[in-house]
Amino acid sequence: MLKIAVCDDEAVFLNKLCGIIAQYLEGRKVDYAIDVFASGKEFVSDSTDITKYNIVFLDVNMAEMDGIQTAKQFRLLCPKSFLVFVTAFIDYTLEGYKVEAIRYVLKDDHYFKENIFEALEVILLKMQHLSKFIEYEFNVGVRRLYPEEIIYVESNLHKLTFHVKKDKETIYSIYMKLDDVETALSDECMCRIHKSYLVNMRYAVSLERYQLKLYEKIQLPIAQKRFIEAKNCFSQVKGAI
Repeated sequence: MLKIAVCDDEAVFLNKLCGIIAQYLEGRKVDYAIDVFASGKEFVSDSTDITKYNIVFLDVNMAEMDGIQTAKQFRLLCPKSFLVFVTAFIDYTLEGYKVEAIRYVLKDDHYFKENIFEALEVILLKMQHLSKFIEYEFNVGVRRLYPEEIIYVESNLHKLTFHVKKDKETIYSIYMKLDDVETALSDECMCRIHKSYLVNMRYAVSLERYQLKLYEKIQLPIAQKRFIEAKNCFSQVKGAI
């Protein structure tokens, strides 16, 4: 069963959003349960088991605890759940990257219903991909890694180093070809920007000519012959957030 939380301090809008979500999921014949919360504070309170939710819709502008603050607390316990911000403003995009929001949907947009449908469609597709992983005998032993956990993979003298978000202190290294990892991952957000770098565009912040900036001030070179491909991948992935 798909478990969804909807958090908004406007009761009328809360009911409207729940109705749209229900309409989409029932049309897709998806088994679901929706819980509603009137504030971010209520959602992250000790009485709420937030770890059970697969998808969370958060209003950004709420009293006491806004959606960004709520999302940060939620992310501490639920790194793999999907977040959708529903807001009257679009001024929080950078903050949204930090908590890995998959979409911002404007409340007063004429296509609000269609945009909620599209966000759910993308989430369901991505949930199908979560079962995919790679498993190798690294220097620290056998480890299973999912595409969304990998920031980038670096190749140096036939040795690969995996930079992993969930465990920044551990160095995952292995002797193999970067080409083989690229094929094995087969994730739409992974992009080969250089003969030595395979990057997860989920973590990209900006792309300039022959330079890619990732979060936490990571900066990597883009090979000239791969620049167009990298630019297209960046636009596709970041445009979908």
